[in-house]
Amino acid sequence: MLVNEYLEAIEKDPQKGSYPQMGLYLQDPTPEDLEERFGLKAPHYYKVYTEFVKGMDMLAHNFLVQFEHTERKNINVFIEEQSKLDINTLSSKELTDYCIKILEHLRNTTCINFVKAARLGFYYSQKVLKLLQNKFSMDKEDAFKAFSNLTQGLDGSAITNLNISIAEAATDEEALNIAKKRMGHFSTGEMLEIRHLRMRDVPGVLHTYVKGIRDSGQYVELYSKQKMERLMLQDQLLAALEEEDRENVALVFQHAQTYMALRETIKYLFSMEYSLIKDGLELLEAKLELNSGDIYYLFPREIVECEMDLKSMVHLIESRKRSFQNYKKLEIPDVIRENDIHHLNVLKNHSVDFDELIGSFLAQGQPVEGVVLNLDEIISFEEAYRVITEVHGKKEKIILVSTQMNLQHDPFIALSDGLVIEKASIVAHGAQRARELGKGAIGGVKSSILTTGMRVLFDPDKRSIRKMNGTN
Repeated sequence: MLVNEYLEAIEKDPQKGSYPQMGLYLQDPTPEDLEERFGLKAPHYYKVYTEFVKGMDMLAHNFLVQFEHTERKNINVFIEEQSKLDINTLSSKELTDYCIKILEHLRNTTCINFVKAARLGFYYSQKVLKLLQNKFSMDKEDAFKAFSNLTQGLDGSAITNLNISIAEAATDEEALNIAKKRMGHFSTGEMLEIRHLRMRDVPGVLHTYVKGIRDSGQYVELYSKQKMERLMLQDQLLAALEEEDRENVALVFQHAQTYMALRETIKYLFSMEYSLIKDGLELLEAKLELNSGDIYYLFPREIVECEMDLKSMVHLIESRKRSFQNYKKLEIPDVIRENDIHHLNVLKNHSVDFDELIGSFLAQGQPVEGVVLNLDEIISFEEAYRVITEVHGKKEKIILVSTQMNLQHDPFIALSDGLVIEKASIVAHGAQRARELGKGAIGGVKSSILTTGMRVLFDPDKRSIRKMNGTN
C-alpha cells in the first residue's frame, strides 16, 4: 500500500533506495499516521503492523539460538563434506552436479540465513535510530553519531574474532598459519564475487594481510576501546529512561548489535562455499576447454546446459563478454529510475579540482590531515601495503579511499586514520568495520575524485573532505 509513497521518496532522493531498510520504509506508524494515509482502513493496517512487529520480535528472539545450535553446525558439516571430495577425479557431469549442489545449498540455506540476519540487523538498526530521535530527543545528525557508537565493538563477529586471533598470535609464523587455515577463502575482490581471486591464490596476500593486522599494533586495543565506549553510552542512555521503558529499549539495542555482528559471521561462512564453487567451476571450465573466466558468464541454471551442449552456449558467452565490457564503461547510478535510462552515459573523468567535498556520515572520528590512498587505483595488496609503509615512514596519516570495502580490507582499515567509501550507508560492511576499529568514515563521495598522494583535511563529524596545499 505504500509502494507509490516509497517510489516518490526515491524519485526525490535516490540514495534512499540503496538501503531501503534504513530510512525509506515506514516503521512504527501510529494509528494517526495510518488514518491520514488510509482513512477507514487504518485499524486493519494497524493490526497488520502489530502482527508484523510480533513476528519480527519472535524471529529476533529465536533465530540466534536456532542458528548457533543447528544452522551453523549444519553449514559447517556441509562445507567439510564437500571439501573432502577430490573433485579432480570427477567427470564433467559430476562436476556440474557438484557445483549445482553447492549453489542450491547457498540459495536455500546459507544465504537464507545471511538475509535473515542482515534484515534483522537493518530492522532493529532503524528502530535504534528512531528511538534515539523520538525517545532521547536527538536530531538526525546526533542520532547517527550515537548509533555509530552503539554498533561498534560488537561481540560475535567471526571476522573480528579471526583478526583478534591473528593479532594475539605469539609469533608472525603462528599468525600466518591461522590466516592460511581460516581466511584463505576470502575474496580479493571487494564485491565478494565467486570469480574473484582468493587470498590463497595470490602470492604474498595472506602475508600482507597478517602483517597489516599485526603492524597496526593496536587491533585488540582498538576493539576493546570501542566496546567499552559502546557499553558506557548504552548504560548512560538506559539510565535516563523510566523503568518500564528501559527493558524494551535495551532489547532493541541488543537485537541491532547481535544481528549486525551475525551477518558478518554468515558472510564469512558463505564465502567458504563460494571458494568451493570456484574450484569446481574452473575445473569444469578446463574440462570443457573454455577460455579462462568464460564459465562466469553463465547463469547457474545454464551450467547444466553448457556441459550437455557446449556449442549452444559459446555464442551466448561471447555476447555477454562484450556486454560486460560495455557495462564497465557506463556511469550507473545506485538506483536507476525510469527517467534515468535515456541519460546513462560513458564514465566521466572525475579527477577534477575541488576545495571541499561533503559526504554522508558513516562513523565518528577526529579531524585528520593526511594523504589519500585510493585502493581503486592500487593493483595489489602488496602495493597498497608498500604505499602505507612509505607514508607512515614520513610520519604522515593515511586516508583510505575505495568504491566499496569488504572482508579483505581490514588490515588497511586498521592501518588508516580515516575512510572514504563511495558506495556505503551507515550499515554497510565498510562502515561497520570502521566503527569496530575506531576510524572515522564518510560515504557518498566519488572515490575517483580523491587520488593517491592527494593531501586532505578529513573531518568525519562534519562529513567534510577539504583539499590542502601541498597536494601531490
